[in-house]
Amino acid sequence: MLKWPNSKKVKKHMPSSFRSMYPKTTCIIDCTEFHIEKPATPTAQAKTYSTYKSRNTFKALVSVTPSGAFSYISNLWGGNVSDRFITEHCGFLDHIRKGDEVMADRGFIIRDLLLERGASLNIPPFTKKCSWGKGKRLTAADIKKTRKIAKLRIHVERAIGRLKNYRILSNTLPLKLKPLSNQIVKISAFLCNLQPPLVKQ
Repeated sequence: MLKWPNSKKVKKHMPSSFRSMYPKTTCIIDCTEFHIEKPATPTAQAKTYSTYKSRNTFKALVSVTPSGAFSYISNLWGGNVSDRFITEHCGFLDHIRKGDEVMADRGFIIRDLLLERGASLNIPPFTKKCSWGKGKRLTAADIKKTRKIAKLRIHVERAIGRLKNYRILSNTLPLKLKPLSNQIVKISAFLCNLQPPLVKQ
């Protein structure tokens, strides 16, 4: 139900905001978490405990096109798994082709994984050590780049927000639904794709 579009389709439906600044972008990625019922066993609790959410969760890698349509949803992982680990092992990288550009948040340390496939990563710049005083700061150019990427990367967050409008995903997921959880998330994403595009031309 979720198909990875070819580069021609991505370019055809690319919003002008991307076309003018990041025209080679094929997808924007992020990881999102879904609250789950607390497991009974300590091992399962540890595997699903998210320090970010301070509760037990399932976690998935989400990819959207520049126009905001879901192009890939990974299977669910335990909430304690890192974004890099999921990206490396969920099958997402199999869709990446030479020349692709992937946009992500600063937390995605995956540049090396993309370079192996001839692709590149666009993330906000990291702070650099100051030549004066203590601490780290962004340069004026870095701040400008951060704002540009943040303005475009927000579309994946809007898509995730649309996904979580479905009550079954916005509430705590009962563990009895675990066998169906991957299907629930992916079908919900497909239904989101039937709605009007998030990003207008």
